[in-house]
Amino acid sequence: KATIMFVLQPKPTFKAAVSIPVPGGSDGKITFIFKHKGKKDLQAYFNSLSATEGEAKTDIEALLELVDGWEGVSEKFSAENLELLLDAYPGAALALYETYRKELLEGRSKN
Repeated sequence: KATIMFVLQPKPTFKAAVSIPVPGGSDGKITFIFKHKGKKDLQAYFNSLSATEGEAKTDIEALLELVDGWEGVSEKFSAENLELLLDAYPGAALALYETYRKELLEGRSKN
């Protein structure tokens, strides 16, 4: 029986389904392609989010550092379309941040 080796260099991207809150309806599911960040890069990323008021990133700027694409959306992934999503569904940004953090730090839980 072959032994599966643990890989020290993770893939540069990973996919995760994100539940987007839809007011008055069921959550919408979008599969996002996220960019992997190691511990040092992740720390630098979070530090950049808590920058002083004038230097703080917008949600779109911050999320473009994490998101590489999407699947299951009627429009092609772009900065403009991501901004449309964030504007149309105010809970989307938080859902993206939470899913990214959970996937990166906790991994998938077994059912």
